[in-house]
Amino acid sequence: MEEVPVCVASLTNLEVLDCADNHIKAIPQWIGHLKQIQELYFGGNPITSLPLELASLSDLAILRTDVERISFPPRAILAQGLQSIQSFLARVSNPQVGHISLNDCGLSVIDEGLVNMLSSSVAHQLDLSRNRIATLLPEHHQVALQEELDATGQAIEPTPDMYSYLTSFQNLDISHNPLREVPDGLALVCSQNLTNLVVSHAMLHRLPGTIGSMHALSGLDVSHCRLEGIPDSISSCFGLEKILLSHNCLELLPSSLAELPCLQYVDISNNRISTIENDCFLGFKSLCHLNVSCNVMKHSND
Repeated sequence: MEEVPVCVASLTNLEVLDCADNHIKAIPQWIGHLKQIQELYFGGNPITSLPLELASLSDLAILRTDVERISFPPRAILAQGLQSIQSFLARVSNPQVGHISLNDCGLSVIDEGLVNMLSSSVAHQLDLSRNRIATLLPEHHQVALQEELDATGQAIEPTPDMYSYLTSFQNLDISHNPLREVPDGLALVCSQNLTNLVVSHAMLHRLPGTIGSMHALSGLDVSHCRLEGIPDSISSCFGLEKILLSHNCLELLPSSLAELPCLQYVDISNNRISTIENDCFLGFKSLCHLNVSCNVMKHSND
């Protein structure tokens, strides 16, 4: 058996469910409907993550899985037992606001269990801030690409579908992580839904040229990074209303920002801007807030 029959969801008086030693890859999300369940047995199955819905099972006293295979929740949480697991899952997901909060969880990689959980989620907001995540490329894809490199001697670039676990989110906070890049593929797979992206306090030197494909984006926070420039393609983010660029290494006010018809808020303080041309603000038709403080500026007389 590769999955728990969905008809089991109708057994609302069920107290014990034993599905051990099968080929089940995931505990179904509808497990949360079994409010009377007290014992769950899923050992001997290739399950890599636990569903958020387990948090709602207040009578659950026994949960058996192959812990060594589970990658979500984090191992540190699993080691603390069922009560800690349920508390963690309850904190992660707030169904009232459609919010998944994984901030400050000690995450260092995006493993397959986490990918499976995020891919099946109906939440619109994801907070991965304050972790130790250096790349958004899932771990199993990293392994596959490395194996391809070892076999052929040729590096293979990640494809956009490798970031598809983030497709459905409208708000994404990946700040306070040692990220060195926002991958091209991420911008492409999130082009239709993502409205707010926070990547502040990272190690970014550049933004991807594909950022221009993010037509739904209204807010972008890349403050406190190491950016030396902004790609011209950002002028295609027609809905962008707010951009935070403070505490970077910019030497010029990006001219492409003037082409954004909805831009209302620009913070480019604490950079290295020394000159602002007299006509550089002519295109900012909707601008309401401008912060260029803490730069080394002089205006141009040309």
